Amino acid sequence: MNLLSLLQLSDPALPIGGYAHSAGLETYVQAGIVHGPDSAGEFVRELLRTSVHYTDAALVGLAYGADRARLEELDRLCEAVKMPKEIREAGRKLGTRLLKVFEKVCGEGYKPKHYAVAFGYVAGLLEVGLPEALTGSGSRNHQAVGTSK
Repeated sequence: MNLLSLLQLSDPALPIGGYAHSAGLETYVQAGIVHGPDSAGEFVRELLRTSVHYTDAALVGLAYGADRARLEELDRLCEAVKMPKEIREAGRKLGTRLLKVFEKVCGEGYKPKHYAVAFGYVAGLLEVGLPEALTGSGSRNHQAVGTSK
């Protein structure tokens, strides 16, 4: 596992604009559904359990070490599962920006368009371990996304 590369790849300060995309949190706050630390925590847990676990995390895992044909297929799949147009557009913007940051690592050839696919692709190129790429954890003693202790 390449800890330095994992830290760089999963750093929330990575200048790709991820901080600007909240997965609909503003809507839930305006509706009064999220109104404090407990409901915010529940929002994040549900997002991880019902969305990230079955889409983004799965796509990261499938893109890790994938060849060009598989990356293209995963991009099409990601395009299909990201239902709101805004979520699809955000995923494409973040993917493009992530690949721009890691341009020298990626080299020539096909570049994934969606963030989850791009993240898995870059994690593989950087030789970040797949379990660590999926959890953002430098420790091998971690829980998989969406599982309980």
